[in-house]
Amino acid sequence: MSQVIAEPNEELGVMLLATGHDEKALRRHAGFPSIRAARAFANRMDTKAEVRRAVDARTLRVGAKGLAAIEYMLDSDSTDGRTRVAAARTALEVAGFLRKDVRVSEPKLPHDLSAAELSVMIEETRAELAARMAKLPRRPPALVAAT
Repeated sequence: MSQVIAEPNEELGVMLLATGHDEKALRRHAGFPSIRAARAFANRMDTKAEVRRAVDARTLRVGAKGLAAIEYMLDSDSTDGRTRVAAARTALEVAGFLRKDVRVSEPKLPHDLSAAELSVMIEETRAELAARMAKLPRRPPALVAAT
């Protein structure tokens, strides 16, 4: 009786590592003979490079879908206010206008501000927003197929 020695499926191993699985999953699903062999495969420089490429490609796909979902939420009239604010904040973070670790808090306004002082603050805010909007690259509106 002859024994069939199958080589591990390294392509499946890279895919498993790129989706967050560990050496035990490599042994179980990709045909590695032991956890030690799976660990040696996972620690090879060429394997790490392939896993990084797979993760980067996946990140781009998910990122594009996420941005499309954010854009849909911002453009939809049926989106509630809280969701719209969260989507806008995420879009600002992605665009680099807002750091993720900065907590947005409402400014504390003294109750003794006059209407004129509040108007000045509003105009300053509008001017700042207009200046930031002017720095954004102009893109043509996206075409959306009617469904």
